Amino acid sequence: MFSALRASVFAMSLLSTDNRVRLQTRQLFPDGFANELPFVSPVGTRLTAAHFTPRCCRDLRAAAALFDAPLREAAAQGSPFVAFPELSGLALLGLLPRCERVLASLRRRFSAEAGRAGAAREAVQIAQGFLSETFLNMFSVLARGHRMLIAAGGFYVWEEGALRNRQYLFAENGDLLGYQDKMILSDFERAMGVVPCGKLEPMETRIGRIALLTASCARHYEPFAVASGLGCRVATVGASPFGEDLSPLAARAREQALVLVSAGLGASAPFFLSEESAPRVFLPQGGVRSLPADAEGAAALTARVDLSGAPLFDHYTADRNPAFFASLLAGDAPDADAVLVEMGK
Repeated sequence: MFSALRASVFAMSLLSTDNRVRLQTRQLFPDGFANELPFVSPVGTRLTAAHFTPRCCRDLRAAAALFDAPLREAAAQGSPFVAFPELSGLALLGLLPRCERVLASLRRRFSAEAGRAGAAREAVQIAQGFLSETFLNMFSVLARGHRMLIAAGGFYVWEEGALRNRQYLFAENGDLLGYQDKMILSDFERAMGVVPCGKLEPMETRIGRIALLTASCARHYEPFAVASGLGCRVATVGASPFGEDLSPLAARAREQALVLVSAGLGASAPFFLSEESAPRVFLPQGGVRSLPADAEGAAALTARVDLSGAPLFDHYTADRNPAFFASLLAGDAPDADAVLVEMGK
């Protein structure tokens, strides 16, 4: 099983050692690395959502340039932070020899639900070493080169007998700040045998605490409430290859006083992505920033945001049934008839 994947990964592993990945990525900075950090002001910070389209690449430098494009647009706008969508690291499978053939064989193997968990485990175990070494070294150089904080997305990992969907956050000096495993899974991932994470662990940065969430969280308020309760002002909730609905994010940003950076995902035939998902930034004041109509081909959306703090949405004063909540806050059991009368007004 997966003989084409195994052979391709073996070949690329010989060509993508950590030194070679770093050398090829450094060539994107012929004038040297940036020396200064982008200026950050709580009331005028710029945050960037990448518009990322995976594709098959001819070499390591082309793959690095694919990830670098949103970063360069962000740097030109003075943004200190860029977010990529979940599973962005799987785009590195586009480096494998005979990329289209390998990806097509993987799709055929995963199309049937029966046996999907075993197939996922084997495929991840084959590719994880190559993906991890290439992805982590590449983003370390990119973060250091641009002096930029990067929520890089990630890939599947097999660790301690469990399959997890992992996202990574890199500091401006290229260090890995930490990672977050996915908490709420898609139906497809459950059939793959992916194990959910039971704990949200935000990471400290110079723009404040950041939580790495996923599109599957959008329909649940709890992850956002936890992020806000843990002191976050920013959370990433990028587009998903599983087609999750992101429409609740405007409400989540307003409810929990969070800036939600939602990276977009472009259509890509080799990776079987048939729909475009635009990058957006959702603001706690209720606004949404998106690309203008004439920005076709843009690799990123940068929005100016206020991180100085916004009041939490108060359900008690905003609700149209104040009698119920007044009784609840007073510690009295609400009178059902009074509640019904109030609701009928």
